[in-house]
Amino acid sequence: MRISATQSQETAEPTNGQLKPLYVRADQALALLPISRRCLGNWMKRKLLPHYRIGRVVMFRVTDIEKALEKFRVVAVGEPKPRRS
Repeated sequence: MRISATQSQETAEPTNGQLKPLYVRADQALALLPISRRCLGNWMKRKLLPHYRIGRVVMFRVTDIEKALEKFRVVAVGEPKPRRS
């Protein structure tokens, strides 16, 4: 019996009756990020977005994707720039 990737994904606390996944595959990460597949590959290569390889499947932690979005956010004019930590 083979377990599919969607069945074996770990999940976080339920939100609105649905479970939020902790890890997503590359195609699911592309749906969350406003970037191309090539850009995602470049981010992986340059280690800007941490990823985990399980066999032939590449997985991303949802919190890492959210951090990357915040890291590359462009600040509006007049808004103070966030401090780097």
